[in-house]
Amino acid sequence: MIEWGHIARSGNPGTDGTVVGVAFIGALPGGGSAIGVAAMGLEAGEHGVHIHETGACDPAGEKAFTSAGGHYNPTKTEHGEHAGDLGNITITADSLMSLELSSDAVVLCELLDGDGAAIVIHASEDLNDAEGTSYGARIACGVLTSTAPTT
Repeated sequence: MIEWGHIARSGNPGTDGTVVGVAFIGALPGGGSAIGVAAMGLEAGEHGVHIHETGACDPAGEKAFTSAGGHYNPTKTEHGEHAGDLGNITITADSLMSLELSSDAVVLCELLDGDGAAIVIHASEDLNDAEGTSYGARIACGVLTSTAPTT
């Protein structure tokens, strides 16, 4: 089973709804998850990437995509140690980026709860500060959707 989602960017204000990337999370045979994110068309530089606890990407409101809730953090650890802290990506001058990693801390069945999960790309680099303020606004968001077969 794989979770995946299209990532749309936020505009100023709101969103233009342009799809700027895709993300996937798949369960690994020995446990844990494989995670991939690919995006284009975003501002060059370092950007924090996180799994957020709620599968909602509403761009409305004072801050875009707050509907995605906080970081996925099933063990209630400090910022920088959240299961959803995926690190930073570098978007190049040609606006391309990709991230591939595996994580024992991301458990796919936990993401498949009643309210789902989302991938969020932030405006700035995540410095893993305890306050969780270094990475700035949420500039792109994608709801993860199960590809499990239906019966």
